[in-house]
Amino acid sequence: MDTGRQAEILLLIRNRDRGAFRALYDEYYEDLLLYCHRIVGDIHAAEDVVQGCFVDWWHSGRLERFSGDLDRYLFRATRNRSLKYKEKRQKVSEAERSAAENDAAPATAWDQESVDNLYYHIHRLPERCRRVFLMACLDDKPYRQVAEELGISINTVKTQMKIALKYLRENLRGRLFLDMLFLFSKGRQGAGKPGSTFA
Repeated sequence: MDTGRQAEILLLIRNRDRGAFRALYDEYYEDLLLYCHRIVGDIHAAEDVVQGCFVDWWHSGRLERFSGDLDRYLFRATRNRSLKYKEKRQKVSEAERSAAENDAAPATAWDQESVDNLYYHIHRLPERCRRVFLMACLDDKPYRQVAEELGISINTVKTQMKIALKYLRENLRGRLFLDMLFLFSKGRQGAGKPGSTFA
């Protein structure tokens, strides 16, 4: 989100404006939910985690005193809360923790940093561009389906994807862009062909 919009939301929060929470929620909820879901791996758990974040931000008054990059702060706070949830869940039993380490450990070394940076920059894409990118990459939908659901042409979808990938390539340093392609090319379990989104 541009710094001007960030400043507007922070001003509403500092003034305890009645529309401040709605503005913050509408601007960030969906992107933070997607980000959290990628970490905890369960949409219902992600909803609880993100809702908890919003409740904490609002009632603690922490954002009233905040100055800086709001995007980065909210994504980092969501990541920390998501990781705490994940750690707590993994402690339920020794067997579950062992299984989780065996399944997730190889990717964790780069996943957390890559996902953190990736979602930060995805949120900065223009709204239509961001929707096209997430539908095509995260949901692994064919360009034709994306075009039909958004009521736009396939050429427009292709153009928006080029804009998104160009921006991400320029802003994700070196290996992170390749990690991003790998992360999304996996798609949803049982959906699509690996790497087909970027063909």
